[in-house]
Amino acid sequence: MKYLINSGPSIKGYASKQASWHGFKQLLLSMAMVLLFAQITVAGPHPNMYLNQVEIDGINGKVAAETEPWFSSYTQVMAAANVLLNAPVDPLEPYLSVTYQLNSSNIYRTISPYCGWTAVDGNAPDCRGGQLNPAVNRGDYNAAIALGNAVRDLGLAYAFTGNAAYAEKAINYIRVWSINSETRMAPQHNVSIELYITMPGYFYGADLIWDYAGWDPAEKTAFRSWVKTIAETVKTQQVSAIASAVDNNGNPTATNLNNFANWRNVLIGAAGAMLDDQGLLDYMEGAWKHLIWVQMNGAGSQYPGYLGQEVTRPRGLHYTLYAINAMLQGAEIMRHRGVNLYDYEGPGGTSLRLTLDFVTPFARESCLPPPAAPCSWMQTSNRKQITEITQNDSMAMYELAYSYYQDLDYLEVINHWGRPMDEIRIMGNNTLTHANLFELDMEPVPAAVVTHPEPVTVAEGGAASFSVVAVGDLPLLYQWFRGGAVIEGAEMASYTLDPVLAADDEAMFYVRVSNNLGTVNSNTVELTVVSDTTAPEISGSAVLSPTLVNIVFSEPVTVASAQTLGNYQIDQGIQILGASLGADERTVSLQTGSLQPGVAYTVMVTGIRDQSSAGNEIESGSSVSILFEPSMGFDNGQLPFNWTPFTQSRWSVEPVNGDNALFLNTTAYSPESGLRLGEYILAPDSYADFSLKVDARSNEPVGTVNADYALVFGFLDGNNYYYMLFNTVLANTKLSVIVAGERTDLKTASQGLTGNDYNAVEVKRLGDIIEVWFDGTMVLQVTDTTYMTGRVGLGSFNDSAYFDNIRITAGAGSISDIIFADQFEQP
Repeated sequence: MKYLINSGPSIKGYASKQASWHGFKQLLLSMAMVLLFAQITVAGPHPNMYLNQVEIDGINGKVAAETEPWFSSYTQVMAAANVLLNAPVDPLEPYLSVTYQLNSSNIYRTISPYCGWTAVDGNAPDCRGGQLNPAVNRGDYNAAIALGNAVRDLGLAYAFTGNAAYAEKAINYIRVWSINSETRMAPQHNVSIELYITMPGYFYGADLIWDYAGWDPAEKTAFRSWVKTIAETVKTQQVSAIASAVDNNGNPTATNLNNFANWRNVLIGAAGAMLDDQGLLDYMEGAWKHLIWVQMNGAGSQYPGYLGQEVTRPRGLHYTLYAINAMLQGAEIMRHRGVNLYDYEGPGGTSLRLTLDFVTPFARESCLPPPAAPCSWMQTSNRKQITEITQNDSMAMYELAYSYYQDLDYLEVINHWGRPMDEIRIMGNNTLTHANLFELDMEPVPAAVVTHPEPVTVAEGGAASFSVVAVGDLPLLYQWFRGGAVIEGAEMASYTLDPVLAADDEAMFYVRVSNNLGTVNSNTVELTVVSDTTAPEISGSAVLSPTLVNIVFSEPVTVASAQTLGNYQIDQGIQILGASLGADERTVSLQTGSLQPGVAYTVMVTGIRDQSSAGNEIESGSSVSILFEPSMGFDNGQLPFNWTPFTQSRWSVEPVNGDNALFLNTTAYSPESGLRLGEYILAPDSYADFSLKVDARSNEPVGTVNADYALVFGFLDGNNYYYMLFNTVLANTKLSVIVAGERTDLKTASQGLTGNDYNAVEVKRLGDIIEVWFDGTMVLQVTDTTYMTGRVGLGSFNDSAYFDNIRITAGAGSISDIIFADQFEQP
């Protein structure tokens, strides 16, 4: 079978069944490099997300001949598009704007559908793994699905007919949702799965009309910016989720990487395809490979051959199929960018095919929640089915699977459920677009370059990125050259040189693209390096303890100059005892003699050089003022004198296994009336935008029900404040606000306490958005304006707990804004 593939990076046998952990660490490193440096946008052919023009032409040939299954599916899609075409453009239509939901701020809000059920005892609400609460208002979510379906169906109609009326109507919808300042949607980027599974279909429709000549360039630019903002925010979430999902030895696990992570990837990839953003596409590829390994377990694992994470969470067939659907969609997006993820094998032989082969026997059955029609999936005691399996949900993914693998078992699934198959949220009528692609009349296509690399001019020390867009049958292989010599490891559609040195000036680069039908070279382009003549400056400082001061420079500096003690002086006789350059190559940590509380000091800096070829030296006489206060790194084993405990005797600084910590030392107290905290300690100042981060652990016996501790913020007085309670009962791990002495619960988190280990907990506020993080993963986000400023602190409902490594960061969070930093260690 031959496919026309448009642009993108390729793989070249990266991993085999014998792939090592070292090799996978290199993959993760490459993902990080892409994240940091490869934000490349190039012009590419459209449509090219789930369909390209050659495939559309082939399908049109089948439709013209009234060949099934394409003809009936085409009729269905066109009927849906014509209903939309003839509908009035009314801002009150549900799928036009979130203003239909009477949301004056135009924020796309959704409430987690998994929690809020009334517990059996009639008390606190609980969460039921994977089951949807029918009482939850999902208006914005349903409106977004309808919007995505409308733009996609209109886009398909335009792609198959060329009728401009369909493109114009789709643009009307895009204009209302993403461009018009009065009606456009401003997504809360942390609404989790609700955002990830609605936006890709919207982007798909836009990709189908992307080259429509009547689309106003200014509006198109505005839409690009809107999509880019969403995609970059979701990518940041994905980076954080993957980084935090590791075991005690630092090895990747499936923790917190259920189908949410898979659908995040679909959004990132769909946005990258629509925007021709190689940085997004490269990151999506690396993350996809990571997820295959940690989720789709191979022989020898506890759950061989299917998603272990989705089995250990709700253990439902629906959720397993749902997560595989996202992986198939990701593979299909990348297939159109020249990347073959369908045949990719990760460490241990993990692969998409392995997972499909395991789950397919169950997918051939009708499977209802008990007690109706139990299927063989549920015959194993650790599995269950919590929702009905339907044809128009994840089953439509088998059109993709069968078209690529041509496996008759997959065709049996399609026949069991019946065509046309409809992927209801994103891809729509998969039978029209993806049925039996191997039967389409598509000529073999040799490798060809569509968009050549462009010359790059970059400042010394920066990053230079080159990219190519190519077409041709799979597999497309890439090899970059410098000065005619192979660049080892540069085998993707983009190549980034970082850092760029002065010696790289006038270097010449090109890429060779090949497939089984031929080889072609791109144009050769030149790298121009602008010499760095700017001297480094002091950009910030932070006093982290009486004997530790950080100095931050404006650019990376040399190790030799940064760690030379004689390059620093502190007045009033304070000695410099050590200097260490941090991993960012900009931050120098100075070990000093003891700074006195409340005394202003001046740090004088000389001799610091940047990493340029010129070795620019900091201006003579450079200095920065520092001030140590007891509330900044209080290390003498006593409570900070200007922190305010509710009850002084309940707080102390105690050694725990040789490590000092702030200790809430008793449980002999009760919560205050109105469900207020029974104990707390407050920092002296009030903050608007801030981050409060602390390592905390419960001092209650393991397994204690409702063991807790809390982070306090927005504190005006004892009757008016917020608190985030972390609890061993998930339903009680929630953000609440106290108003006039009474508690109102705002939202339940997705993660609670599981034992007596330290956890890194954090509350962030930026404007009206409040985020809560647990061990590097965001577990809660709300929008609330009850108290926009106030004091911050720590506490508990009625328990004992330890707090260590406290950081309070004001404003945007630069290191110069750290206003409290305490490890509670003895000097």
